[in-house]
Parts: sequence; C-alpha cells; structure tokens
Amino acid sequence: FITMKRPTFEDMIQTLVNGPPSVPSNSPSNDPPSNLAETKSSVPQSAKNPETALGTLVTASLAIPHRLVWLQGKRLSQYADTTGWALVSGSYNPLHFGHRAMAKATRQMLDASVQVAFELSVVNADKAALVDPQDIGNRVFQFKSEDHHVVLTREALFVNKVYATNAAYFTVGFDTAIRILDPKYYGGKESMLETLVELYRRSNVRILVAGRIRDPKTNQGDFMTLDNIDVPLELNSMFVGIPEQIFRVDISSTILRNQKGDQKDYLKK
Repeated sequence: FITMKRPTFEDMIQTLVNGPPSVPSNSPSNDPPSNLAETKSSVPQSAKNPETALGTLVTASLAIPHRLVWLQGKRLSQYADTTGWALVSGSYNPLHFGHRAMAKATRQMLDASVQVAFELSVVNADKAALVDPQDIGNRVFQFKSEDHHVVLTREALFVNKVYATNAAYFTVGFDTAIRILDPKYYGGKESMLETLVELYRRSNVRILVAGRIRDPKTNQGDFMTLDNIDVPLELNSMFVGIPEQIFRVDISSTILRNQKGDQKDYLKK
C-alpha cells in the first residue's frame, strides 16, 4: 500500500521547474480522487505578490492535469470533480457585470442541483496563451468568496474542454458559439459536423448561447441571438438560446478595457 502525499504550494512550483514526478510502477491506481477536499493548495499569505504567486501555482499545476478549480476565492484544487457542472466561459479581462449576469441566467435555465461555475482557459485558439503568472493571478483573484468556483483549463478548443471537464453545460457568448461551429477549427465542414455530432452523442453536452447587440462598439443594432446563427440540423438539440428577457447586457470586456470613465459601475454591479 502506497500513501500519496498531498502536493503543497512548494511541490507545485517544483513541478513547474522539474516536470511532473514519476509514478511508481507498482502504484495501485493513478486515478485522481474526486473529493473536493482531497487535494487543495492555498496561496501563501506571506507572498509579497499574491497575484503572481497564484498565477505561478496555476501554471505549475496545469503541467499535470487539464483543469484546476479555484474554490470560491479561497483555494486551488487539482482534483475537484467538475462532472455535470455548467461552465460559463470567458477570458474575464476584466470580470464584469455581464459575466455574473450570464451565470445568473444559467442558474435560471437549469435545475437547482446543477453546479454553476466560471471557466477560464489559459490557452486560446485565436489569442496568445496566458503565460504570465501575474496576468493569470490578476484574472483569478477577481473572483471572490461570494462568486462561483472558477474552472481553469488548458484547452484551446471547445471539444477538448468538454472532455477535460466532463461538464454537462457550457454557457457561451454569441461570438464564441459561432467559433464553435467554424469549420476552420476542425479541418473542414464535414469534419466539424462529425466531431460535434460525436461529442454530443458521447457527452450529451448542451451549449447555452447568450446574445449580444449587433455592434457592441457603438451599442447599436439588433440584439443577436441563437436564431441568427446557422446551426446544422444535426446539432439543433445541442444548442440552446438564452431568451433576451433572461439575459441582455450591452457591454463587453473590450469596451471596458477602452473606457476610462464609468468602468467601475459595470465591474461592481
């Protein structure tokens, strides 16, 4: 019988430097525990820069698993079981009222037993990967104890996120929904359709789509919803539109980053 030591903050940093430790060949099981409390690491309070310390911890930990969970702004878990969760995807640069409104809308549309959480990937198919520990820490530390958990992944593509988290639902914005259906990420339209049909068959994952105004930069135009997206007939059951009366927030992270005046109002609502 082999007793497995809980990884400490220092262990995770060492993993970043030296790579994951080798697993004994006679180990009875390599499967991670599913209990939330099984493995958890907190950012040392003595750290001079907690944002950088947390970001380094995330970077080190993601060298082994494909996801981590920031548990209600308190600690980071390698082995929290996210099976069946509903994940609200975003880059959270910055976290604002619209993101929290998406989470609220998700709760309204699903059974109360479903765990709702935010999802942040450190890798993006269209943007540069998050490699700066300070940047990662800044984004994660926006989520406080009153917020939902935050699931951190290292998967750039939606299909891989589903398999890595076993989540039952993903809440995404209008533009992300279009990207999920974009053939360029699959090597062609036929491959896209085959991949997503197989994903739906194996996971039964549902994608909740939040709408947006047609031109967010000018705050003008019609409100664009799932009805404005050409979803293949084979995937109709996979995509679910969030009604405008449940969610409509005419603001975006891009606009907030460019604003200098009333930005705080949207961050604090």
